[in-house]
Amino acid sequence: MASAGGQTLWARGTHGNALVHQACVPLPDLGESFPCTEYNGRRFMGLLPLIRFLQEISIRARSWSASPPSACFIFDDPSLRQLRYGHLDFNQLLGVCRKHRFHAAVATIPLDSQRTSSAVSALFRSNPDWLSILIHGNNHTARELAQSRSSADWELRMAQALRRVNCLESKHQISPCKVMEPPHGVVCSELAPVLNRLGFEGLLVTPHQFLRVPGNDRIQPSLGLNPAGCFNHGLALIPRIVLSSTAETESALALAAGLPAVIAGHHQDAADGLERIARLADFINASADVTWCNPSRIARRLYWTEGSSTGRHVTLGSSQTELNAMDESHGATLTVVRPWIARGGEEALRVSHEGKVIWENLHAGREATFELTQRGLLQVQSMVRLAHDPVGMPDPPFEPWPVIRKAIMELRDRSQYWARVFPWSARNGSSPD
Repeated sequence: MASAGGQTLWARGTHGNALVHQACVPLPDLGESFPCTEYNGRRFMGLLPLIRFLQEISIRARSWSASPPSACFIFDDPSLRQLRYGHLDFNQLLGVCRKHRFHAAVATIPLDSQRTSSAVSALFRSNPDWLSILIHGNNHTARELAQSRSSADWELRMAQALRRVNCLESKHQISPCKVMEPPHGVVCSELAPVLNRLGFEGLLVTPHQFLRVPGNDRIQPSLGLNPAGCFNHGLALIPRIVLSSTAETESALALAAGLPAVIAGHHQDAADGLERIARLADFINASADVTWCNPSRIARRLYWTEGSSTGRHVTLGSSQTELNAMDESHGATLTVVRPWIARGGEEALRVSHEGKVIWENLHAGREATFELTQRGLLQVQSMVRLAHDPVGMPDPPFEPWPVIRKAIMELRDRSQYWARVFPWSARNGSSPD
């Protein structure tokens, strides 16, 4: 299974009917640490054999498996005012997406979304299989989503973010993914229930950055390792990979653990062209039968499933989930488990097929079982009680700094590209030569 320098580090075999994995690398002493700190692009051999062994045992014993693998590239920060933002040209990105068969999402800042150009909106609207948009904070200030705020204050700010991006739908007929990409990769876990109440589907999290925020260590220990892991109330927890020198390794590790490969970078990562992105996409496509899709669909594809001849048992990782019931026989049952609901608790559950409700229970508990009457793609929706209608909520107090900062940031990013195209334009005064 793995070797280095001619020495076997990990071997797999059988002993009679028993499955045997032998590893030379000892299990890490986690103590109070999270397992994800030992399962990343720099350290993974202590846990990878154990994870793979447990997966195979689960499959043998109860036919458990993770949701189908999915992937997406994300580019943080670009405004949608022009077809180029800094080094990132949206037309070129579309061409590379098509050629190398991957999906790219642009995480745009709501503060700037009302200045979207018709040319950019037409490009994204015409190519939803290859390009999409998601939400990147609200004002994009330092540690914007990692600050200590009251729940009411968070609701005002996140509702404002939704209202700002609503113009993409009302004016440009683009539906942005209701998935939050935190600025600078940091967010506090107290924000999750607020996002859920406002109708967000998921929250992107870089595990090692997430754990540095005070209070976030109370999250489930399986952070970054569980396909059905989610925040309280069913907000999808989507692990995020930083586009760095270890991105290829971390993508392979994510897929091996049954997680999506979501790689996030910036326009600077296209400074030397998009070849690096294309190579990583080719690697992921060669590693697994991956479905490239937008962040909303990734949030809806997080679950564990167990199949049998009489039915299917699914543990959801999101309040809105898409399940493929194509292979189920007529009359089979589907049992849905929502781990965020306490035992004895209840929350409305709806199952739809092609937009038509086929089963609904307004008082469904943590586990709910029903008979499958339709085959194909099912939408399983936990009916979350929304806090308020974001449209009718007031704006938080106006702050001039985010507007000034956004203008400075955009000037910096756009000038980086032109400085490479016209190096003389970056000089101050005459040349010393």
